[in-house]
Amino acid sequence: MAVIYRPTDRLKYEIGELTFTIAPLDYVQKNEIVEAIKAAQAARSVKEIHDASLLALKYALKGVNGATYADGEPFDLKFDGSLVADESVHELLNIDVAPKLLALIGAFISNVPSELPDGVKFVPAKKKQDQQ
Repeated sequence: MAVIYRPTDRLKYEIGELTFTIAPLDYVQKNEIVEAIKAAQAARSVKEIHDASLLALKYALKGVNGATYADGEPFDLKFDGSLVADESVHELLNIDVAPKLLALIGAFISNVPSELPDGVKFVPAKKKQDQQ
């Protein structure tokens, strides 16, 4: 049977030692990201293409587990409303798995991916009956 994911669902993916919680994008978010990509391509702007991929990250990423700062403090994903804050985006781009994370998030622009980039593992949610 086919699985339909709601934009309110939270899906977990492991990349290396980190677990990322990602929300499926809604129609409005997808359109905004695609329009940004098209405009960037028309302008031939690498910066604008990068900004469009970061917009997808800001919309979709909802949590990060398993990360600490260099001083040992736990990583705290910050939000500006419902979007990941720029500060956290800048920090996440400095982790070694950032290219895999961006590839995973990019796949969400069209749908919830059934085929994952190399090194990315889906973490199935526990069924409601398993949680009792």
